[in-house]
Amino acid sequence: MNIILVPVECAPWSKTGGLGDVAGALPKALARRGHRVMVVAPRYGNYAEVQETGVYKRYKVDGQDMEVTFFQAYINGMDFVFMDSPMFRNIEKNIYGGGREDILKRMVLFCKAALEVLFCKYTRCVLVIHNIAHPGGGEHFNIFAAGLKAANRVVTTSKPQCKAALQRELGLPLQENVPLIGFIGRLDQQKGVDLIAESIPWMVDRDVQLVMLGTGRPDLEQLLRHFESQHHDKVRGWIGFSVEMAHRITAGADILLMPSRFEPCGLNQLYALSYGIVPVVHAVGGLRDSVQPFDPLAEFQATYPEFELEDKLVVQEGCNVTDTEAIDTLVGEHNQQCVPPRTAAAQQHALPDSALH
Repeated sequence: MNIILVPVECAPWSKTGGLGDVAGALPKALARRGHRVMVVAPRYGNYAEVQETGVYKRYKVDGQDMEVTFFQAYINGMDFVFMDSPMFRNIEKNIYGGGREDILKRMVLFCKAALEVLFCKYTRCVLVIHNIAHPGGGEHFNIFAAGLKAANRVVTTSKPQCKAALQRELGLPLQENVPLIGFIGRLDQQKGVDLIAESIPWMVDRDVQLVMLGTGRPDLEQLLRHFESQHHDKVRGWIGFSVEMAHRITAGADILLMPSRFEPCGLNQLYALSYGIVPVVHAVGGLRDSVQPFDPLAEFQATYPEFELEDKLVVQEGCNVTDTEAIDTLVGEHNQQCVPPRTAAAQQHALPDSALH
């Protein structure tokens, strides 16, 4: 298949977040699978790898003629086409900066020039929704809505395959609607692992799956092995550490547990928010600063108000509830709802044969 990706940012040349990472990594994964891949992106700076093609085009944007110069590079079996214009130059650190009108002009020029590369009688357009919170447009028009109408197919960056791939790799039953709960970190008291351990008997009585990755105190490692052997259809413990597995858990889980007693900063909750899974945390330190509390009956994200050793983790929505009837209601509601959407960052690590770049 011939595939053309049209991102406004592409690592390593330009990146402000997960979109740039995926635009740089996804083409490699597609090429490894035998597809012919081209990436079309703006040229924000002087890229050493690219060469000018000698092709110049003019496009009318807001009544003005804008000239675009096309550059090209062939790297690792992939074609890269970069579009140079005064509107794009030297903003690689502030791609979405400026006023709304300036941003719209840049995007209109980018889209028009990209069509020059894409135009073909048999071309089909797939619109990938990366972040619906930023649709673009103004009071009387919406670029996002125009894309929805014009695209041959619309997809989101949600990847249920991430969850299925993780379940398959770890030998868990393939159950899409069963909450898959993950933990990544040191197995010690600071991380609240003993609290999770105390709650595992309660968890396994519910329709959930638990995956824990980490190393630390020998007694907690042994306890994790014990729970896996006793509840092999629901619990998996990965003793040790693997960057690849950490990414796969973050990409495939529905909920990430971080019941730390204290946490000066914390990174995994940020990764969880980026990947689109629910961070269930104690409201301490950096966890309190970075995870907003929500009504657990209305949202899929919650923060424990305080740490108490006798607390029971209510993993379904992350709230602190002791009423059994209320807990069962939450479990039932969760199982009826689809899993949280995953962001574009999950695509890079969705399948077991994926690699980090």
